[in-house]
Amino acid sequence: MKVLFVSFFINNSHFIKSLSQSLKKHLGDVQHQVLVMNDAPDENNNYLQLVEQLTGDKNFRQDIKTEAIENDCLYFEIPQTIHLKNRPNHSSYRHSENFNFTISNISSIVDNFEQYDFLCFIDSDVILLDNPNLEKEIKDYDMIFPAIRYDHEGKTFYYPHIGLFFINLRTVTNFLDMDGSITGVDTGSQLSEFLKQNPHYNNKKLFQFEETHTWGQLDEVDLWMNKKFLHIRGGSSFSTGSSLHRNQSLVNDYINRLRDISETYKINYWSL
Repeated sequence: MKVLFVSFFINNSHFIKSLSQSLKKHLGDVQHQVLVMNDAPDENNNYLQLVEQLTGDKNFRQDIKTEAIENDCLYFEIPQTIHLKNRPNHSSYRHSENFNFTISNISSIVDNFEQYDFLCFIDSDVILLDNPNLEKEIKDYDMIFPAIRYDHEGKTFYYPHIGLFFINLRTVTNFLDMDGSITGVDTGSQLSEFLKQNPHYNNKKLFQFEETHTWGQLDEVDLWMNKKFLHIRGGSSFSTGSSLHRNQSLVNDYINRLRDISETYKINYWSL
């Protein structure tokens, strides 16, 4: 089995090391490759006033490329023309646009894409803590994901949390029909239509969120797939990575949170 992990980075290059190295350490004999999709804005068109989260460096586009190369990742730069300019509430919409762009163009982005058995969209702030016996966990399913439930106009909908979204490329032959746009409450909510239109697929829910507005009541991390995949809540939050909002208190809080997670889960990927 061979898995292509796809992750989007905008101003958080420090997560390339933690994602790629934790996968290398814990995936055992499962062949895999990480594709780093660089979504950093052009230097002369940085209307979001973004900077690198940890350092405040303005050269974060190059930082992402450098970290991708140093960690043996595949690399691609997302054209910024896919995003609506000067949109203030941008993070989830950028994520949706990145997902749709990647799904539509994956065979041209990745050479020999047909060699992969699974495509997995994974958030940049996800870390693998231990060997999940991945082949056993996913091989007999078409799609595997934490599910998000939301109610709209008296109906209940479910869609994948694309922070860890495995797609079986051997069985989900119409994956190009997926649309990760926001029609509900968060990134990828339009995928509920894909699930509804394809009830024959055998899917596996790793967890179920009860609407995104309740997420703040949960812990600072998510633990998925028998607590093997750790997702840092708000790990790639733009608050520390925007010169519009950045201040020393926010930076210190962010660094302390990463330190606490490092200590709790016995990981050491970041220089803090």
